[in-house]
Amino acid sequence: MAENPISEIAVFECDRCGACCRHLKLFGQAYASLDRGDGICRHLDPENNLCRIYENRPLICNVREGYKVFFSDMPYDEYIAMTVQGCEKLKALMKQEKEIPEQQLQKKHLPENAREENELRKNEIPD
Repeated sequence: MAENPISEIAVFECDRCGACCRHLKLFGQAYASLDRGDGICRHLDPENNLCRIYENRPLICNVREGYKVFFSDMPYDEYIAMTVQGCEKLKALMKQEKEIPEQQLQKKHLPENAREENELRKNEIPD
């Protein structure tokens, strides 16, 4: 089998959003040892979305080095494209999760506001 050289052109740029570290359960058992019990990595610092053990992170969390061990049977450019696509899906999921609580919060306040408005209308003096 021919070795797949790691391209210097194909690069995965992590923007440190924390989406992958917050959705470990989507990866099945691959990251189970890192899961703190709620699908979030036990090494993720929630204040800054950075890995507390980045310099010594598990091989599976290292895109470049992990490729060499786990995915070297596919072209590196294809692996990077797949990684970027997965990252974008995780970011979309995280955005959706943030929007849902905001919508629920708005709905929770709507009835209360509507009741207040109705009470004000009842107290208005008719012309």
